[in-house]
Amino acid sequence: MTYRNGAFVVDTRGDRARVAQVIDSLGQQAHLRAPGGGEEWKALFSDLRLATREERARATRWPQLKRPPFDCEECSKDIAAYQEAMESGNDFRTATALVRQRTHWRLEHGL
Repeated sequence: MTYRNGAFVVDTRGDRARVAQVIDSLGQQAHLRAPGGGEEWKALFSDLRLATREERARATRWPQLKRPPFDCEECSKDIAAYQEAMESGNDFRTATALVRQRTHWRLEHGL
């Protein structure tokens, strides 16, 4: 079975399944990336299954925060930008703000 680009799948290899998004495919392999950005990896189509609605929601859910978790000025700005984008209903702005926040958390706070 193959999956289209953008599909949410679960890489079933190893003892911990990982939710990923298909970004490309070549032959029997899919090129994957974690939802929201991050490292990319490859997996055989035979090691993948379609993610359930619940798995997809968990992987893409934005934590509901009352305040920045690190008392970080950049976190405060990113959270405000994300909330503003969500309220505007613009999916592109919302996704961009979410990726920016998660990238900041990963690079600056090691999450």
